[in-house]
Amino acid sequence: MFKKKSLFIIPLILLLFISSSCDKNEFEGMHEGVIKDLTGLDSCSYIIELNNGTNLMVTNLYDFDVAIEDNKEVWVRYESVEIPNMCICGEVVTIDDLQER
Repeated sequence: MFKKKSLFIIPLILLLFISSSCDKNEFEGMHEGVIKDLTGLDSCSYIIELNNGTNLMVTNLYDFDVAIEDNKEVWVRYESVEIPNMCICGEVVTIDDLQER
């Protein structure tokens, strides 16, 4: 009887160990935001509006495997860049990582 239980318990313990070692901080350092369509404004396109109200004007928005559409919720990691932009409604950035929420 003990042998049958151990054959069940050992794989279960291994499975729990493996699943607990997965990267739980996948979104660490990322910000919650929403893609917004501002194409109706002069020289503007899509931006990302962060939950804190900051608007990001992205230089490489289409470089990621995320459908770019109005009101899509995303996680974003970015860096500020010094590039002039005609649409002056936010900070110009380059995205390091973009994922759907």
